[in-house]
Amino acid sequence: MTQPSLNFLRFDEALAIARSSPGVELIGLSFTAPFDYLGVYTMRLVDDEQPEYVSIMFDGGALFSSCGEEDFFDENDVPDEAKKLFYVDVAQFESAPDISGMMGEYVLQDLLPGLGGEEAYADRAEFKRAAAAAFSAYWRPA
Repeated sequence: MTQPSLNFLRFDEALAIARSSPGVELIGLSFTAPFDYLGVYTMRLVDDEQPEYVSIMFDGGALFSSCGEEDFFDENDVPDEAKKLFYVDVAQFESAPDISGMMGEYVLQDLLPGLGGEEAYADRAEFKRAAAAAFSAYWRPA
């Protein structure tokens, strides 16, 4: 279960926090119409002795698919999409979920309050509509 409100950070603010706070993990979500693909950017300091190098990992894929993509970036080669997102410190979530490598629908269930599992909905289309509504109501969009 997530907390009722989150402190959203712009990319540069998240980067500064990651650089100055070893162990902090920040995530940004890309989930836009038609709400069938989720992209997750995870930002963290790799080595506290090298604060100039922050790793930005990307996990993405279509909902309900075990196939996906992943990539790793530093702040200089991160896609423009990642720079437009808002980020949240994972510690703001009650359970501090580890979402790396998870299928998109499970990530959304872990992060969005009130979103049930696929079995709670008549079909996948209804789940996507509920996920879109929960995301729009809860997560600050790019």
